Amino acid sequence: FLRPYYDDLKAFYTSNLSGELKKSMADVLSVLGMTMAEEGSRECLKFKLEGNPSELGVWGHEFIRALSGEISQEYVARTTAEPPKPTKELITLVDVIIP
Repeated sequence: FLRPYYDDLKAFYTSNLSGELKKSMADVLSVLGMTMAEEGSRECLKFKLEGNPSELGVWGHEFIRALSGEISQEYVARTTAEPPKPTKELITLVDVIIP
């Protein structure tokens, strides 16, 4: 039911939100980004990195699958960049998915 409001919710998120509300909103946008984001934008991962990194399983296995795919794409992009970019936050998410 939130799909038609995805762009409006992203705009609201970038306004002056802060603290736990911003993290919770990032979690919701991460789940919506799984199906609503432009192909290759990795918005699901982007918002999850800005949200609560420990609360992954509550969104279901399809979310974990989509997030894992975006993590792998981002990892390749970061490690093949010149110069390579840090991957610590990605590894932290992987450790939450696969303890």
